[in-house]
Amino acid sequence: MKVMVVDDNANMRAFLREQLLRKNMEVVEYVNGWQAVDAYLLESPDVVLMDIVMPGMDGLEATERIRDLDRDACIYIVTDYGDEEFRGKALALGARGFFIKEHVTELLHEIRIVGSRRNHLRHP
Repeated sequence: MKVMVVDDNANMRAFLREQLLRKNMEVVEYVNGWQAVDAYLLESPDVVLMDIVMPGMDGLEATERIRDLDRDACIYIVTDYGDEEFRGKALALGARGFFIKEHVTELLHEIRIVGSRRNHLRHP
């Protein structure tokens, strides 16, 4: 399974990369929304992990633009901000889930479930 990590925080990208690689997942990384949108169709990830607050294009706008490119895009918001307004906007834009960075273990479990479902659909 291929996971696109989009976060301007190098430490968070490194942490997520390490956790995902341990689960034998392929990881591609981008530091802002512009890069992620530009690379999305080329990379064709199974899952996108998107921060919200980033320079240039924020994660909410990037989520909207990626969903315009691919209505089936599987995007999870991963942020430091637990604000209900952010959560509501993200889900309204089509994000599959909203996770606080402190609870990244729950997110990794969710990604494993998504990966299992996708593999089952590809190989019945």
